[in-house]
Amino acid sequence: NDAEVVIADVHTDNGVVHAINKVLLPA
Repeated sequence: NDAEVVIADVHTDNGVVHAINKVLLPA
């Protein structure tokens, strides 16, 4: 899914945002 790619990119910049995305878009 494209969402996984976006989350991966965000995780590199901010681990906090990654956690939020995990909640909003659970893989």
